[in-house]
Amino acid sequence: LIVSVSACAPLHKSKDPQKREDAVAKLEDQNILYELALKDPSFGVRYEAAKKITDIEMVETLISNEKDELIWELLLSRNESLYARVALGDFPPNKKLYAARKAFPETDHYDGLKSKLGVVIVELSEDIAEQWLVINEFSKSKLSFSERDGLDESSDLGRKEFNRQKFSDDALLKILNSNRINEEAKEEAADHIENTEQRMNIA
Repeated sequence: LIVSVSACAPLHKSKDPQKREDAVAKLEDQNILYELALKDPSFGVRYEAAKKITDIEMVETLISNEKDELIWELLLSRNESLYARVALGDFPPNKKLYAARKAFPETDHYDGLKSKLGVVIVELSEDIAEQWLVINEFSKSKLSFSERDGLDESSDLGRKEFNRQKFSDDALLKILNSNRINEEAKEEAADHIENTEQRMNIA
């Protein structure tokens, strides 16, 4: 009885991409799934393997290397924390911008993360309208002088609002220093900084 080597090979090593894709459903080994998601020439195999990867470091490597938008977007959606990690990490610009756009609307101003995400968007986006939206978001987050008068800076809320103001200014200053921002948007950012200094004596 002669048995071919290919007949004994695991299904995920089959020459038939459909058989490899079917085999993924039964695989649990993260290393095998990772190799398939990273290297298999078939979109369907990579997509199905990517859905089953749970190791964050593997996911990040796949996001960085994957060319097909549907797959790396799928990987990014696996964990909300990945959006900020990719936006601020060493990833291709198109993926950083996509991730920053996803994370920005849901991020609070208080810890400074929103400022960093906003700067990524302004620096990488070619859309002037989008640059304006980011600047207006920081402008909107500022407190007026009368609102500040009613806050005790020693209180939790007072400290949070003070920090939010500071981070907004930091972001606007970074936006001003960006080489790619539209000149009109730069003037808008400068105006917000100037008004803030006048109202709150922030030098």
